[in-house]
Amino acid sequence: MKSRLFSFLMPGEYYSDCHGAPCKILRATHEVIHYIRNGRTCIASMGRFQHEFEPMTKVQAERIAEEIETAEHIEKLRSMRRDRNTQASTGIAVAGTMP
Repeated sequence: MKSRLFSFLMPGEYYSDCHGAPCKILRATHEVIHYIRNGRTCIASMGRFQHEFEPMTKVQAERIAEEIETAEHIEKLRSMRRDRNTQASTGIAVAGTMP
Protein backbone atom coordinates (compact mmCIF):
# COMPACT_ATOMS: atom_id res chain seq x y z
CA MET A 1 0.00 0.00 0.00
CA LYS A 2 1.15 3.47 -0.83
CA SER A 3 1.31 6.00 1.91
CA ARG A 4 1.56 9.67 1.12
CA LEU A 5 0.04 12.87 2.34
CA PHE A 6 -1.79 15.22 0.05
CA SER A 7 -1.47 18.57 1.68
CA PHE A 8 -3.30 20.47 -1.04
CA LEU A 9 -5.50 19.23 -3.84
CA MET A 10 -6.27 22.05 -6.20
CA PRO A 11 -9.20 22.19 -8.61
CA GLY A 12 -8.04 21.47 -12.13
CA GLU A 13 -5.24 19.09 -11.13
CA TYR A 14 -5.12 15.70 -12.83
CA TYR A 15 -4.75 12.26 -11.25
CA SER A 16 -5.15 8.72 -12.51
CA ASP A 17 -7.34 6.26 -10.64
CA CYS A 18 -6.55 2.61 -9.90
CA HIS A 19 -7.73 1.70 -13.43
CA GLY A 20 -5.42 4.23 -15.07
CA ALA A 21 -8.26 6.52 -16.16
CA PRO A 22 -7.55 10.26 -15.99
CA CYS A 23 -9.49 12.23 -13.38
CA LYS A 24 -9.73 15.99 -12.94
CA ILE A 25 -10.18 17.43 -9.45
CA LEU A 26 -13.26 19.62 -9.07
CA ARG A 27 -12.99 20.41 -5.35
CA ALA A 28 -11.66 18.88 -2.18
CA THR A 29 -12.28 19.05 1.55
CA HIS A 30 -10.42 17.36 4.37
CA GLU A 31 -12.86 14.43 4.05
CA VAL A 32 -13.81 13.97 0.37
CA ILE A 33 -12.56 14.66 -3.15
CA HIS A 34 -14.96 15.53 -5.98
CA TYR A 35 -13.58 14.70 -9.42
CA ILE A 36 -14.60 14.04 -13.02
CA ARG A 37 -13.86 10.63 -14.54
CA ASN A 38 -15.11 9.65 -18.01
CA GLY A 39 -17.42 12.67 -18.05
CA ARG A 40 -19.09 11.73 -14.74
CA THR A 41 -18.76 13.45 -11.40
CA CYS A 42 -17.46 11.12 -8.70
CA ILE A 43 -16.60 11.34 -5.01
CA ALA A 44 -13.84 9.57 -3.09
CA SER A 45 -12.92 9.68 0.56
CA MET A 46 -9.56 11.22 1.37
CA GLY A 47 -8.27 7.82 2.52
CA ARG A 48 -9.32 6.07 -0.67
CA PHE A 49 -7.93 8.89 -2.77
CA GLN A 50 -4.55 8.68 -1.04
CA HIS A 51 -4.28 4.95 -1.72
CA GLU A 52 -5.77 4.64 -5.21
CA PHE A 53 -4.84 7.81 -7.12
CA GLU A 54 -1.58 8.98 -8.67
CA PRO A 55 -0.76 12.54 -9.79
CA MET A 56 -0.30 13.21 -13.51
CA THR A 57 0.15 16.19 -15.79
CA LYS A 58 -2.54 17.62 -18.02
CA VAL A 59 -0.59 16.43 -21.09
CA GLN A 60 -0.51 12.85 -19.73
CA ALA A 61 -4.25 12.99 -18.97
CA GLU A 62 -5.04 14.28 -22.47
CA ARG A 63 -2.90 11.58 -24.10
CA ILE A 64 -4.61 8.82 -22.09
CA ALA A 65 -8.06 10.25 -22.91
CA GLU A 66 -7.16 10.25 -26.63
CA GLU A 67 -5.95 6.65 -26.43
CA ILE A 68 -9.18 5.59 -24.71
CA GLU A 69 -11.23 7.42 -27.36
CA THR A 70 -9.25 5.75 -30.15
CA ALA A 71 -9.74 2.30 -28.59
CA GLU A 72 -13.50 2.92 -28.24
CA HIS A 73 -13.68 4.06 -31.88
CA ILE A 74 -11.83 0.97 -33.09
CA GLU A 75 -14.19 -1.27 -31.08
CA LYS A 76 -17.19 0.52 -32.64
CA LEU A 77 -15.79 -0.03 -36.14
CA ARG A 78 -15.17 -3.72 -35.39
CA SER A 79 -18.72 -4.06 -34.10
CA MET A 80 -20.09 -2.44 -37.26
CA ARG A 81 -18.02 -4.84 -39.40
CA ARG A 82 -19.27 -7.85 -37.37
CA ASP A 83 -22.86 -6.68 -37.81
CA ARG A 84 -22.35 -6.20 -41.56
CA ASN A 85 -20.74 -9.65 -41.91
CA THR A 86 -23.53 -11.26 -39.88
CA GLN A 87 -26.18 -9.63 -42.06
CA ALA A 88 -24.38 -10.72 -45.24
CA SER A 89 -24.00 -14.34 -44.08
CA THR A 90 -27.69 -14.61 -43.15
CA GLY A 91 -28.87 -13.26 -46.51
CA ILE A 92 -30.21 -10.03 -45.03
CA ALA A 93 -29.83 -7.18 -47.50
CA VAL A 94 -27.29 -4.66 -46.31
CA ALA A 95 -28.19 -1.04 -46.95
CA GLY A 96 -26.16 0.53 -49.74
CA THR A 97 -25.12 -2.74 -51.36
CA MET A 98 -26.15 -4.27 -54.66
CA PRO A 99 -27.77 -7.73 -54.64
